[in-house]
Amino acid sequence: MDLNELKNVWKQQDRDTGDQLSKSELMMMINNKMISLEENIKARDRLEIIVAIAVMIVFALWGVSAETVWTQAGCAVIVGSAGFIWYKLKRTQRASFDSRTNPHHSMREHLNGELQSVRQQKKMLQSVAWWYLSPIWVGLLLITLGFSQGIVYKVGYMIAVSILYVWIWRKNQQQVEGKFSPLEEEIKEAIASIEDQ
Repeated sequence: MDLNELKNVWKQQDRDTGDQLSKSELMMMINNKMISLEENIKARDRLEIIVAIAVMIVFALWGVSAETVWTQAGCAVIVGSAGFIWYKLKRTQRASFDSRTNPHHSMREHLNGELQSVRQQKKMLQSVAWWYLSPIWVGLLLITLGFSQGIVYKVGYMIAVSILYVWIWRKNQQQVEGKFSPLEEEIKEAIASIEDQ
């Protein structure tokens, strides 16, 4: 049962007492939804971290052997950016999911914890431009300045990179609006319905 169905169950509780769910059943349904979300986020973060480590290795090796200061500086920026991405993903994951360790809290406390987790992920995706995309874009710009090709190639390359980055940013914002914002509203409604009882 997803949260849309759960919301309908909560709304019908006052009208249909024969189908009321216990608090433990409600918690189980929400837990199932959040466990699925947590698994998806952890899988995404694991892939992102593997890519970040690979980027750090490749650009560190390239930076050591680079002939121009521009390329060395760009590689250093990208290595630092990939390290920060790794840190940011782990920190947000820990703040989102590892703080919910008390098995004896109330349903309201549990839902507030789930709401906080969703908000952490939403905030991270909303700010992806400054902590993920921009630093790598700056590093690639510096590397591009070190290329021996002409200005037309350099400008064309940076335009292509910029278009790709805008597309990545938009995909993240679509995920915020299509997945995390509705989930946040559903959890808030669930908390409100518990408080009304």
